[in-house]
Formats: sequence, C-alpha cells, structure tokens
Amino acid sequence: MSKEKARDKGLTDNQKIEQVLHSSGHDFHIRIANILRAEDWQVTISPYYSDPATNLSREVDLIAKKQYPVNNLLGNNIGNFTLRLFIECKYLTEPTLFWFEAKDYGRAKNLLKSNGLLYGAQDYYLEGGTSSPAKPHHYLLKKNAAKLWQVFNSSKDKPDSFYQAMNGSLNALIFQREHSRSGNQDTVDYPVIIINDLERTFRREPDAKSGFGKITNHFQIEVNYSYINRISVPSEQYFLLDVIDQNNIPVFLSALDDDATIYANYMREKNRT
Repeated sequence: MSKEKARDKGLTDNQKIEQVLHSSGHDFHIRIANILRAEDWQVTISPYYSDPATNLSREVDLIAKKQYPVNNLLGNNIGNFTLRLFIECKYLTEPTLFWFEAKDYGRAKNLLKSNGLLYGAQDYYLEGGTSSPAKPHHYLLKKNAAKLWQVFNSSKDKPDSFYQAMNGSLNALIFQREHSRSGNQDTVDYPVIIINDLERTFRREPDAKSGFGKITNHFQIEVNYSYINRISVPSEQYFLLDVIDQNNIPVFLSALDDDATIYANYMREKNRT
C-alpha cells in the first residue's frame, strides 16, 4: 500500500475534502483571479495547451487580458491593443534568497521594441517622454534584477517552486505567441509570478560582501530562456518576469496602465505620420 493510501485509509469524505483544501493551491488561484476581475481584467483559469516539443498537455495557472482603445486628438478611435498576462501563482512556505545584479538595459529596451506596438520606437517613447510627468516603461524603472535564487528545502522530491513557475509562465507565453493566427501585432505579453506575500523572500545585492535583506516590493527576474520553437529549432529569448505579492496586484496593474499610455502614445504618433 502506498504512503498516500495508508494515510487516507479510514478518513471520512469530509476529512478527505478538508485534506484537499489544505494541500491544493486552487483557492489561491481563485483569489488572484477575483482580484484581477475586480480591476476589469478578463481572466481564464488553468487553460491547457499541447506542448509540441514534448507532445504533452500543459497548463498555466491564469491568463489575464485587458483591452485599451486608442483615440486620436479629435477623439476618434484609431485602434485597440491588448495587454496579456501569463500568470503562475505560488504559495510560498519556505524562505527564498535571490541574488540581484545590474539589469541589462540594452536587452530590456530591445525586448520592448520587439513587440508589434513599439517596433522601431525611439528610447524617448520607452522612457515615457510623451507623458507629463514622464513615466518610463516599468521594465526600465528598476536598476537591478534577480539572476539567481535558492528555495530552501527544495529537493528531488520537492522541486524548486520558482523554477517551475518560470517555466510554466514562459512556456505558455511562447506557445500562445508562436501559434497565434493573428500574429499578436496588437498584443503585448507579460510573464508574471504572483506569490502569497513577500515575508519569505530575501535579496542579496550585487555589491554586498556579506549579508542579505528582505524584499519589500515588486521585483523582476531576468532570464535568458532556451527552448525548442514550433518548427523544432533551438531558440533563445531574453525575458523579464515580474514577481509580485497578492497584496500589491492593484499597484502592479496601475504600472501596466502607465505602460499602456506609452503604447497608445506611440500608436497615436505613428497614425499622424
């Protein structure tokens, strides 16, 4: 008899359900989905997709979308665009230490210019020069990003939760982007990890000779991600993954609204020329 069957033997149905509620992360997923919906985002819970590299069915915890209209100076609509979040939800039970280094600003800017909305944009637009006061894209606000991390008590039987979350978010994003019939020229994708709180997250700075500190705010993980694309060719892409805690979701979404202003201003400017 397996350990699980031995553990469950003799439990009533109610006790089994309580056990599922205690061990499942579904309540956390639903809570995050409801927060996003309250902020006017459309949310799909646990959508499945078929990974062509492995022929396996996979899922991402949440996909959230919000459409933004763009009007010209006369108030006439000249188009719309969508921000789309590929979200993995992680309920942290163990401390995690992140090593921070200087963010590669050149690659971060190229990442922004690689989407259809900002293709060919000058740095002036990325840095929010068309807004008053200027509000740079949120990828450019923080000087450092996490490059390495260690989840304590992770093991072969208990995998690294952040590694799983990174793969889950990026795999789904890449799949949706590569298999979209529309080409996603009017969609900007963001990989996101949402955690229960920051109490168990710690940071070590690039110039620190010793010691560490608490993480107290939203941060990003910088990743050079290798994968097999849809035509079975090895590929590599640069990504920034936002890591936020559930209590700061509205603040993060407000930063995305500021990003949307940058996209809209550039679309408006292109429409004029």
